[in-house]
Amino acid sequence: MSPIRKFLALALLILIALFTVWPTVISFSDGIVEEYDGMLIVWILNQTIQKIPHNILNIFQSYIFYPFSDSLAFSVLMIPSAILSYLPVKLTGSFVAASNFTIIFGQIATVLVVYFWLKDISENRLISFIGAVALILSKIRFNFLVHLQMWTMYWWLLPSWMFWRYFKYKRAKDLYLGFVLTGIVIWENVLPFYFVATILAALVVTNSTTFKKQLKHFVIGGIIAVVIAIPVILVYREVSITHGFVRTIRDAAHFSSGLDDLSNRSFSPVIFLLFGLSLFKLGRDKDVLNKNTKWMFIVFIMSFLFTLGPVMKWGGETVKLFGKIPIPLPYALFYYLVPGLNALRATSRWILLTVFSVVALFSYAFRNLNFQKRTLFSVIFLLLLLLDVNRIEKSYSVPADKDIPEVYQWLINSKYRSVLELPMYNWTDKVLKKNEYYRMYFSLFHRKKVVNGVSGFMPEETSELMNLSRKAGSMYQIASELSFFDPDIVIVHQDQQKALLGNTLSLCSFADSVAWQDDDTIVVELK
Repeated sequence: MSPIRKFLALALLILIALFTVWPTVISFSDGIVEEYDGMLIVWILNQTIQKIPHNILNIFQSYIFYPFSDSLAFSVLMIPSAILSYLPVKLTGSFVAASNFTIIFGQIATVLVVYFWLKDISENRLISFIGAVALILSKIRFNFLVHLQMWTMYWWLLPSWMFWRYFKYKRAKDLYLGFVLTGIVIWENVLPFYFVATILAALVVTNSTTFKKQLKHFVIGGIIAVVIAIPVILVYREVSITHGFVRTIRDAAHFSSGLDDLSNRSFSPVIFLLFGLSLFKLGRDKDVLNKNTKWMFIVFIMSFLFTLGPVMKWGGETVKLFGKIPIPLPYALFYYLVPGLNALRATSRWILLTVFSVVALFSYAFRNLNFQKRTLFSVIFLLLLLLDVNRIEKSYSVPADKDIPEVYQWLINSKYRSVLELPMYNWTDKVLKKNEYYRMYFSLFHRKKVVNGVSGFMPEETSELMNLSRKAGSMYQIASELSFFDPDIVIVHQDQQKALLGNTLSLCSFADSVAWQDDDTIVVELK
């Protein structure tokens, strides 16, 4: 293929990727694609961005869940993605540019990494093109757009690709680069580390002779990865020990997929078609299992089974034999045996690894596609566009700097360091909980320590305070229980209080301690 045709192929991949995320391009500085987890991701990314370069040693600290430390580690970190989005945020002056850049760059980087890896496997650009586009257009991938830490698939695809290249080309530099990137992956998100580990384990099993001969390199590489990741490992360990934070196996079951999800929530017809075509082609060629495909099948089987979680489900309910006995699945064993797996919540996310294994298998099965059959596969590519096109449809506006509520504009230049906002919200508050996400967004402006917060984990003490504040009828009852949190001020959103609990909070004992107020909000100074 001529250089011009190579360039055109890459340009077309980028254009398709941009088409799927176009609303984030045109609302780059003032819109988000999801108002809940999307706003949380904006906050997470900017927590790191605001520490560059002068406060980088406090990388795990954040504004929420005061007075607890390392509260950024109560959820995903996404520090590498934050570093990449630093410049867009600084150039635009917009916090939401961080998440929009991550969405756009994540789609482009993912399709290019998948394309080049598939091209390595198949040495066929057309097949690689089809496989890469099928993956980025699939409904399965777009299901995880709101969980942006899973959208950035390229972070775990890159080290996995390097490991694969090592076993194919036997170049030590690929192996060491794979381990370096694996260490970086953990700074982004812990779950993709297990994706990389699964692929590496499958490659080791199917290339055991090479592994045994080069064990020294694997040991050294593993040490390098641990050294890079050790700050993250230690902070998550500390959070787990201090707060007793683990996900129960019931959580894993609740956030797993049922088999019926393949026909609804995860219905991706083109991915299913490519898998069926691959099995048919390999079966006809009597080439189903060989050194090149075994690792793909291992990854497919393991990741798909892990997607289903610890027990079989159907229709959102656990399937029970004779109405009493759950059907256990392999994840139930790995949950107890693999360190760190019990801290992860949604096993359904493993399906992303399954999808990649499908397009990898497809690229190998049709690697020898001849010129005469390219027309057929061009038609299949058109089917990709007709059957399984998923894209972002719209974005939601966020308040501009001048439009943030007056209380937060006042707070920016106030003398106070820490604040509690009432009412406090939790996951069960449906639409109203959006208020808590936006408070976190506004904290990026005022940068005060906030007792409130939304994250993957809420400390027990904060949860108890939230329950108390919902039962209390007066500020006096709440203030008497705040010695542990010790906020300087309490912001009482009386309009939100009434919408959530049906009443306003009595402040009669603090009439002389009002620091600021408007029609809906009163700020009470506690010291």
